[in-house]
Amino acid sequence: MTERSFDGLSLRRISRRDIVKHAALGTGGLALAAAGCRAKPGPPKSSGSESERPQRGGTLRRRSVTQAFQGGFDPHLQAGSQTGEMGFFYQSLVRLNPRTIALEPELAQKWEQPSQTEYLFHLQPGVKWHNKPPANGRVLTADDVVFSLERLRTKDPRFINASLLDSADKIEAVDKGTVRITTKLADASIINNLAALSAKILAPEVVDKAGKFGTAENAVGTGAFVLQSNDETGSVLVRNPDYWRQGLPYLDGIRNAVFKDDQSAWAAFLVGGLDTNYVPGTEAKKIFSEQANKYHLDWFSDVGWVGLQANLKRKPFDDPRVTRGMRLLVDHDEALTGWAEVFLGRGRLSSALPAALDTWDFTEDEYRSKFLEFKRPKDDAVKESLSLLAAAGFTKDNPLKFVMNGLTGPLAFTRAQSELMQAQFNQLSQGVLRAELKLLEEVPQRQALSGKDFEYFITNLVPGQPYEVDSWFRTFYYTNGSRNYGSYSDPALDKLIDKQREIFDVNQRKPAVKEILTYLLDHAPYTSWSSRYNPNAAQLKVQDFVAEGNSAVWGYHYEQVWLRA
Repeated sequence: MTERSFDGLSLRRISRRDIVKHAALGTGGLALAAAGCRAKPGPPKSSGSESERPQRGGTLRRRSVTQAFQGGFDPHLQAGSQTGEMGFFYQSLVRLNPRTIALEPELAQKWEQPSQTEYLFHLQPGVKWHNKPPANGRVLTADDVVFSLERLRTKDPRFINASLLDSADKIEAVDKGTVRITTKLADASIINNLAALSAKILAPEVVDKAGKFGTAENAVGTGAFVLQSNDETGSVLVRNPDYWRQGLPYLDGIRNAVFKDDQSAWAAFLVGGLDTNYVPGTEAKKIFSEQANKYHLDWFSDVGWVGLQANLKRKPFDDPRVTRGMRLLVDHDEALTGWAEVFLGRGRLSSALPAALDTWDFTEDEYRSKFLEFKRPKDDAVKESLSLLAAAGFTKDNPLKFVMNGLTGPLAFTRAQSELMQAQFNQLSQGVLRAELKLLEEVPQRQALSGKDFEYFITNLVPGQPYEVDSWFRTFYYTNGSRNYGSYSDPALDKLIDKQREIFDVNQRKPAVKEILTYLLDHAPYTSWSSRYNPNAAQLKVQDFVAEGNSAVWGYHYEQVWLRA
């Protein structure tokens, strides 16, 4: 039996052979880091002197990425991009260290793996729910965890994160402080999936009372902060006086402000109205080169990914010649220079994975040299595209007219990506494609996608666990994947995805992942437009802040952040 316990040290990735060897020797303290993720660059643990201790007090002011929890407070129904900020007040069994992306404990004090299909989680002692009705500060139990994980994997299509636990066979409480998860087969991804931003633990009585989770009163968790209020202007969080991690958090509170656009938020940061903010892409090069001594600056390897999906249940998108032809018209390099660099500062070529998982991906040079969709110039790809579309019956005289849905809202890059993609289709197809753009707000878009009420879309996509490669494949490409909105189904691909999930050794798993990426590039009707990086800035008084993204906010990290007086 292998046990993973934690002592606060940095965790590293170890192979199954290492686990067996060390277990046989009786070595304790082994832990599996997030599958294959390398350590990410970040600021030093403290920007102050070695002898400086964190100071308690103060309120941190930041921009609300979720627009003050516009989608409500139910993490099981929302994507990681909408649930990261919920980490202020909700918690999970395990979490990822924001600097190293290694697994570390949260509500689980430790876990054991008696076999490849069985996991035992021992809960932290003394964890209490926030002192808000109806939980009223009672102690967390294993039954709460079982209830939450069973709810997370509900087959109702509204539960878009269900695939995180689709390998689980049984989830049960052994006693009040222990949870057992038994999987149907060996699964190298499930521990990482339990650290997903959406895999939060909820109190059953709160769920029963909350209904649609529409108000701050419904947000009852075990986290470092308590949500005090929330409206269209922002949200206010205060320190949890009964927090189970002794001495934390340092901050008295957090104010999340809503801004109508990126420039308004950036202007507020420059005059000291915000303590942290994303740097607009147009400002990134200048501020990193000329004002590095004025702020704490860092890059975040984003988990966000701009995806394109056709609805294969709608004609003519059920014809692979059409979807292949459309993919070949995507100009990925223009997406980098005309969109990612302009709005976010940096971008990266990708087909199915985000910048955060670039160690699993092909290099940009490999994309350009091996795959027609990415080759420069686009002449050969355009020629092949027009040939495929003509074979499917579409020409200048008989163009394919369709509606492409995109996302609108206060983040300027979302509208820009849709408008540029529309222009690429209309121009590079030489009139064979005529895309009409229809922009939707976040909630109507989610409803259109889940109800399959669309023809073609381009939008920002994040699976339930963005740091686990299996989550990307299984969420967007696997048959009946929870965000496989276009209904793509390919038994050969499903078999490849299942195969890589059962490989625990990273060095053996990576070639299997490359095999999947190659298959997708040759066969899939979906593609990525671009992945990206996010530049972050924090005022000098902010200590222990870690860079975040537009699509991922750590939330729980803020228990460590403090303000120098």
